[in-house]
Amino acid sequence: MANSTMSSTLPAPKSHRRRPAGEVVLGVDTHRDAHVASVLSLTGAVLATDEFRATAAGYRDLLKWARKSGTVRRAARVDPRTQDYYERRIKEGKTRREIVRCLKRYAAREVFHLVKQLQPAPRS
Repeated sequence: MANSTMSSTLPAPKSHRRRPAGEVVLGVDTHRDAHVASVLSLTGAVLATDEFRATAAGYRDLLKWARKSGTVRRAARVDPRTQDYYERRIKEGKTRREIVRCLKRYAAREVFHLVKQLQPAPRS
């Protein structure tokens, strides 16, 4: 039975679904109504990108979706540049909260530029 409210895009057959990639990094560009998330391999390749509602249910969906691509790691524990930045800011007297806020903004910009590169150019 076809439901008129169903999306026109169907999930890929099981045989064609991507296998989990091991450890992955999750990047999220947060907005008031929706969040855009990208899952990246540890080498920086974008594995998947999707958009989720900015609600508790949307957040749960986002995490469930990301975990299908692999084991999600925190960027602060993976990237030595992030660890160095964190330690430098602590020595400067910044609070953990201030540092994490800056890191989130930086990560959102990085993911935004990666996603923007993947989008096709607008047709004239």
